[in-house]
Amino acid sequence: MKPDELITRIDSYTRIEPKLQVLRLAHRFGRGPQAHITKLPLEIEQAIEDLIIKAEFSCYDQKYRKYHDIRAEFACYESRCAPSHHCEDLAKVEDAAHELVQLCGTCADDEAGFWGDMCNKRCNKDTPTPCNTCKIELGDEDCERSCRGLWQEIVEDSCMRSDDRWGCGDEHESRSQRWVERVMLGGLSMVCRPLYL
Repeated sequence: MKPDELITRIDSYTRIEPKLQVLRLAHRFGRGPQAHITKLPLEIEQAIEDLIIKAEFSCYDQKYRKYHDIRAEFACYESRCAPSHHCEDLAKVEDAAHELVQLCGTCADDEAGFWGDMCNKRCNKDTPTPCNTCKIELGDEDCERSCRGLWQEIVEDSCMRSDDRWGCGDEHESRSQRWVERVMLGGLSMVCRPLYL
C-alpha cells in the first residue's frame, strides 16, 4: 500500500474508532432499562459497525479533497507528477494544444478517434520501432506517437515553458514541501490537522 493511501485510511479509521468503541462497549456492557443494544445478536452489532465504516469511506466531500491533496503532495514528492498537474488554467492550455497538434485523418474526422484507439499514428504490433511507452507496454492509450500522445506532449511542454502564463507557479515545490512537513515533522498526527495551517 502506498504511503498516501495508508495515511488517508489511518486518518479515516482514527475518526470512526471512538464510535466503534462506544458501540462495542454498549453492546457488551450496557446496563439498565434503556440499554436495548445489549439484546441484539453479535451479527447485528457487527452489521452496524460495517455500516459505520462504509459511511466513513464513502463520503467524498471534504475528505475526497483532502485525499486528493495528499496524493498530489506524494506524487510531487516522488516526482511522479507532470507539469500539467500544477497548471491552474489547464483548459486554456489544452485548447491551445488542440489547435497546434496535427491530427491524422481518423482523429480529424471523428473526435472519438482522438480519445479512442482508432488513431492511425498509434504504434501497433507491426510497428518496426515502437515508442518508448509501447516498448514497455504501459497501455494503448499512452502511445506517444498517437494524436493524443502528441497533444499531451504539447500540453506538458506548454505548461513547463509557460513562465507562469498559465498559472503553474511553484506548486510542485510547495506540494513536495507539504508532504515532507506532513510526514517527517509531524508524523501521522499531522493527518488529523487541517492541510493549510
